[in-house]
Amino acid sequence: MKLLNIISSVALGLFLNQGAFASEIRYTPINPTFGGNPFNSSHLLARAEAQKKYKEETAPQNSQEAFERTITSSILSRSALEIADRIFTTPSGQGGTQIIGNTRFDYLNLGTGFIRLTITDLSTGATTVVEVPESSA
Repeated sequence: MKLLNIISSVALGLFLNQGAFASEIRYTPINPTFGGNPFNSSHLLARAEAQKKYKEETAPQNSQEAFERTITSSILSRSALEIADRIFTTPSGQGGTQIIGNTRFDYLNLGTGFIRLTITDLSTGATTVVEVPESSA
């Protein structure tokens, strides 16, 4: 056993006594955008696609669905413009209320160059208050 300890001590000493050898460390980017190998691009794209967590919105299946989406979008857009016109043409010190779906818009012209807009989600009761500058048009 003592001989084994001596041999292992000698071997360890010889190993530690040798000079340390090193070479320079070189960084090579993987992504071709940053100077990496251009053949990595298809592999990196495939990995990114595999990690994507959201689904892309599919186009409507038929013309009926497309028509319904277009009409709904147009009605909401026109309603938004009418409400914005009412809000910004309200005389100083006056206000009003508009309800669209589950959302109530309360507005008040403060007379200080600002309009206070209170948006309330009627289903949850959550409220957001915003003060916007009056239109100078």
